[in-house]
Amino acid sequence: MEASIRVSKQFSANILIDDRLLANKYELSYAISLLSSDQYEQRVAYDRVKFLTDSMFEGTVFIKYDNPLLKKLYRQGINNTYCQLHEEPYDSIIVDYVFLKAQSILEGRAQVDQLSVSSWQGKDIEFYSDAENDYSIYNKAPWIKGKNNSPWYMRSDILTGDYGKPTDIEIPNWEDLYLGWKSPPEEDAEVIQFNKFQGKVVKGGKSGD
Repeated sequence: MEASIRVSKQFSANILIDDRLLANKYELSYAISLLSSDQYEQRVAYDRVKFLTDSMFEGTVFIKYDNPLLKKLYRQGINNTYCQLHEEPYDSIIVDYVFLKAQSILEGRAQVDQLSVSSWQGKDIEFYSDAENDYSIYNKAPWIKGKNNSPWYMRSDILTGDYGKPTDIEIPNWEDLYLGWKSPPEEDAEVIQFNKFQGKVVKGGKSGD
C-alpha cells in the first residue's frame, strides 16, 4: 500500500545575484509518496530528503552559472559548494532545482508530489513545483560538457554543484551515511563525524532527527 508523508524543513544558504552576496533562510515543505512497500527503503527515503536540506544545501551558494564571480570565489578559496542555476537564484527558480534534486536522490523508491519554497529574502512568498510540471528545459545545462554527463540536480549523488569539488571537505556517499537502499549488517555502535556535514551517524543504529 502506497503511503504519503509531508516533510517540512529549513536551511540557510547564500544567493549571489549580479555582484551582491546575500544570506538567506529557506522554508521547505515536501509532499512525498512512498512508492516502495519496504519499510527500510521508506525510512531511507525520508532520511535522504532530510539530509538534502539539513546538510547538502546548508551553507551553499546559489548562483547563475555564468556569473563571473563564481570563478573568482572558487579561486580565492571560498570553500563552499556552488549550486549553478540557469537563471538568477530567485525562489521561483530555486524551487525547481530543489524539487529535481530531491526526486533524483529518491531513485524511484519514492516520489516528490509537490514542493513549496519560501525565504526571508523572498518576503516569505511561497513558490511551488510538482510532479506534473514540465522540466524538460533543465535537461541541458550549458556548464556541463559531454553528452553522457548529467548536472547535479539530475544525479542521485550527494554533490549539489558541478563547479570543482570543495577542497579539504570529505564528501561521503549514501552508503557511508548508512542511507543506501540495502540494509547494512548489524554492528557495534560507533559514532562517525563528517567534516562538511556536521552531523553524526551512529553505526548500527538510526541517525537522529
